[in-house]
Amino acid sequence: AGLTIFASLMWRQRRAPRRGSQIGLFLILLGMERFLVEFVRVKDDRFFGPFTLAQLISAALIVIGAWLMLRRAERWPAADGEPV
Repeated sequence: AGLTIFASLMWRQRRAPRRGSQIGLFLILLGMERFLVEFVRVKDDRFFGPFTLAQLISAALIVIGAWLMLRRAERWPAADGEPV
């Protein structure tokens, strides 16, 4: 999963993403990966109903990443060849 996240971020970097949106996408993908991994873990440390503490933190990462991407999309136009 980590290699897939890395490859997708590197591929997206070549397409001149909006300034600062790479970190938002990273947080979203990392949060989704960790959220899904927690379903197959053997350790049963449920914290909030059917969810573990790691899943709640992952959900927070997804929300923060989405907020960053939306905020960056409004604020800065696409950067042509400019590093993120």
